Amino acid sequence: MKRFSTLSWTSWIRPAALGGLLVLLLSDAALAAEGGQTWRPIYDLIMRWVNFAILFFVLYKFGRKPILDFLRGQRDEIAGEFSKVEAQKDKMLARLQEAKQALEESEVRLPELKARLIEQGERRKMELIEDARQQSRLVMEGARHKIEYQVLRAREKLSMELLDLAVDEAIKRLPSIITAEDDQRQVEKYLAAASR
Repeated sequence: MKRFSTLSWTSWIRPAALGGLLVLLLSDAALAAEGGQTWRPIYDLIMRWVNFAILFFVLYKFGRKPILDFLRGQRDEIAGEFSKVEAQKDKMLARLQEAKQALEESEVRLPELKARLIEQGERRKMELIEDARQQSRLVMEGARHKIEYQVLRAREKLSMELLDLAVDEAIKRLPSIITAEDDQRQVEKYLAAASR
């Protein structure tokens, strides 16, 4: 790229013109082997030179600026692409360096992270065990309250049944034990209490 930018217009046009001239001269020698010399081959040669000179002049006069602009544009475009590729390369190298650094840091932090995870796991395990103990305590306490309530209900039921049995037994035995006088005395007590 630098080689083309240092060459001037005339420095590479001259070799091109010289090459074209050599082609024309050598083609003439090849045509001369055909046979007789007449004025026509000389005329053709002169016309070729004139045509070449006209073509060269027209290209040089009118094509020099567009061709140079085109070549400069191509040079600038290639330089721009090259700088973009260089910038991308620099970015990729920076990202690669960051990735390497992150990998090294992760290798350093891996044991620390592993220890922290184990510690968190142990702490969570202890929390779960404590929660299970509290739940079992609550279940046991609930069961104890339920049993106490059932025992209380059973006692009340037993007391009621014993009372019923005692009343039934008393009803069976009292008529034979209580006399008419006892009965009369109870009625009088009741009436006296009611009149007050």
